[in-house]
Amino acid sequence: MDARGDCLFCGKPAEQDHHCTGKGSNNQYLDKDLTAALCGEDHDLVHTDLRVAGIDRPLQAAGATARTDRRLRRLGLFMSRLAEVFPEWADEIGESATTEDEHETGRDD
Repeated sequence: MDARGDCLFCGKPAEQDHHCTGKGSNNQYLDKDLTAALCGEDHDLVHTDLRVAGIDRPLQAAGATARTDRRLRRLGLFMSRLAEVFPEWADEIGESATTEDEHETGRDD
């Protein structure tokens, strides 16, 4: 894996690409291009979530329903973890907007 950029969750340098939907019964990624760059610590955290939920191993059933179920369950866990950083992102945007507003008005409170 050759992750680029920063960890989606914490902003540290990314070390791995996390395959969000996992592997199917053929041991191939269900959605090989659906990845997220994560640091090692956050990648381990996401895999702990998957282990606790019992969906960390490749899918055993081969049917479309089983594949869809696995995709949705894994994405749901990933998105719930991602949702935890949304308030931080909003704060960054708010701080950036305040700075931009100050520069536009010539104020520097």
